[in-house]
Amino acid sequence: MKRHLFAGLFVVAGCGSTTTNYYLPATATDASSPSTSVSANDGKDASSTTTDSGVAPPTDAPPTGVAGLTVNCSVPYILDGTKVGDQTYMVQHFSHLVQQYCITGIVRGADITAYPEKMYYGSHTTGALGLYQVAMQQTTLTPTYSVKMDFKPDSAAKQGSDWGVGLTEQNDTTLVAVYKHLSMSQMCLFAIGTGGKVTFDKAQNTTKEGGSFTLKGLVNVTDPKDVPTVCDDAASTSAPCCS
Repeated sequence: MKRHLFAGLFVVAGCGSTTTNYYLPATATDASSPSTSVSANDGKDASSTTTDSGVAPPTDAPPTGVAGLTVNCSVPYILDGTKVGDQTYMVQHFSHLVQQYCITGIVRGADITAYPEKMYYGSHTTGALGLYQVAMQQTTLTPTYSVKMDFKPDSAAKQGSDWGVGLTEQNDTTLVAVYKHLSMSQMCLFAIGTGGKVTFDKAQNTTKEGGSFTLKGLVNVTDPKDVPTVCDDAASTSAPCCS
């Protein structure tokens, strides 16, 4: 991969930018019990819960999941999530961007790893741990598919901890989204995680930059159009459901 292009790619494509309005259901802010998003729903009842991007999570029971993604990731160095849009910072940490696929599978008939350029990395922001993978065209480095996994609270990401995959706030539940990139600046929600389990085989200092972790497991994903209300809510974000 060309070093001088990748940092700008992630700022434009939104894979790792902390300011991008992803569609992801609300995530837990307390390790002991489910809760609403404090930043979006402070002082409101659970019925008006919204995501960090202002999107209400679906209320109906999620589907079983129509595709399986195999997860086998080893992050050697957790990046500072507030700096992943800084090209200088990312160039300095180029060796910590793993030039492999660690999340593999066929999603809605598409092989999300069928592209020669790829990378994944872990990053940390206040209270949250993230894992990001992107596939790219070889010549232009235009992104094709990306996967985003969120773990909140980061303090619960400990060695041996199991995390379910779901749509709503729960303790020890990871939120998973697969995006299809239409261009350097446009993407759509291609699939969402609806089941499965991942385990932190190794985890060290996951609450700050410089930590590391190994994650393994299986994630079930489905077309978001099959989950009631998801696409209606996602329509107002920067990643509406794919047609």
